[in-house]
Amino acid sequence: MLDGDAVIASQADVEALREFSGITGNLELAASLEPLDVALPQLRHVGGDLRAESTRLRRFAAPRLEGIDGELWFY
Repeated sequence: MLDGDAVIASQADVEALREFSGITGNLELAASLEPLDVALPQLRHVGGDLRAESTRLRRFAAPRLEGIDGELWFY
């Protein structure tokens, strides 16, 4: 469980979050210069919002995601 917010702006950020099953705060996919393939296979819960704004997101996968306490935003 990651305590607090998480920001993904690069593939390195994706790799750092791959093993977490939960995030107590928001999960933000921030603007990035590189195309992002986000795969979070263990993520089950986000305690805040899940937001993706102005990204070069190619793919988002969180197959075990069961709940988001906040709002889901994809722009």
